[in-house]
Amino acid sequence: CTKKPPTQIWTHVLEYLEKEDDNVLEFLQTHLEFLFANQPPSQLKIESTNSLQTSEIIDNVTDTIFSLDELETTEIKHFLTVRPNQKSVEIHSELTGRSLKRVSKLFKIQGLAIHESGSMTSKYMDNFSGRCLLLFNADVTYSAWITVIEKWKNKTAYHKLHAVVTRAPRNVSQEFHFGDLLFDSDSIPWDGLRRPRNFMFDP
Repeated sequence: CTKKPPTQIWTHVLEYLEKEDDNVLEFLQTHLEFLFANQPPSQLKIESTNSLQTSEIIDNVTDTIFSLDELETTEIKHFLTVRPNQKSVEIHSELTGRSLKRVSKLFKIQGLAIHESGSMTSKYMDNFSGRCLLLFNADVTYSAWITVIEKWKNKTAYHKLHAVVTRAPRNVSQEFHFGDLLFDSDSIPWDGLRRPRNFMFDP
């Protein structure tokens, strides 16, 4: 099928029904390579453990969305080993297994979004070394934010960082006010002179 979103950018979606036939994925990959000779990057959305395993057939994947109910951290490690060129990863799944360490390739990806960060939010913020980090359903402390800001300002960490976004669960208030955080971190107004007037936010 063909879909035209509000942005007026054409996207194409191909679906196949024979889910147990791995050859279909190979045929699809060949078909796409024939249509697009310049080998455009592919975005992969994984909704089951089976599709996670069979997805290795597809080439040129740079952006991946995990939408499983649960996702083992060992599976993430294997996926990023097989596909080291990921530019962005979005995780809607509940992460299970051993906690991810600072050296994990996941924290080095340019754009990372975790929708169920919960009590691990502060650790994810501390370990991240990419460009844009988005954490939803986040349980984050004032001290975690101050630590990120101070390290970024002092250039002791977060050298590639452009943005960190945290969002608390609905109907749950933060334990601190962001106005106080901005004041305590000596933030200054955006004047458009010392900083760019426009910033393209695309994690």
